[in-house]
Amino acid sequence: MLPVRLKQPDNQRRHPQGQCNKGDSVSHSDTVHSSYASRDPATQAPAHGRRGCLLAVAAATLLAACAAPEKPVTTPVTLTLVAAPDTNPDAQGRASPLVTRYYVLKAPGAFELADFFALQDKDTATLGADLVQREEVVLRPGEQRAVRMTLAADAKALGFTGAYRDLSHARWRQSATLTPGQPLNLTVTFGAQGIALTPR
Repeated sequence: MLPVRLKQPDNQRRHPQGQCNKGDSVSHSDTVHSSYASRDPATQAPAHGRRGCLLAVAAATLLAACAAPEKPVTTPVTLTLVAAPDTNPDAQGRASPLVTRYYVLKAPGAFELADFFALQDKDTATLGADLVQREEVVLRPGEQRAVRMTLAADAKALGFTGAYRDLSHARWRQSATLTPGQPLNLTVTFGAQGIALTPR
């Protein structure tokens, strides 16, 4: 008996791999849509631009704040040096010119403990690291001088001396405390019997 081979319908024939008949394939390119396709990039640009500008301004402000150096603390000082009409009397009671000094100090301790000649002859060695500045002024009886200074924060005191003829009976030394950043206006009077300080 001869085998019978059934003929498959044309629409059920298997196609070779990778091939298909014309009309069999279905394209999905026209039916699949992205949810982003409807967004217009032009409408999004302004928002991104504003956000970028704000971030740039914030960054620039932060950098400026970090880069700005701190302002150093200084102490404004105004001194009025006054020689009284009867300052530094001699043996006959006549007023005489007076050699005065003012010192800018980091600390007053060494200045207050030193004797007159240690300061007069070797103040740099005597005061050591406490000494910031020293100035000498000769005042005639009745004379007045104004001194203005701007001191650094490490200046904590001022010292004053007068080279009186009679050191044993004159108050030849005075000192004043400085508060960094706080202005000081001081009158320093060199009288017949010594130095007097008067804040103004």
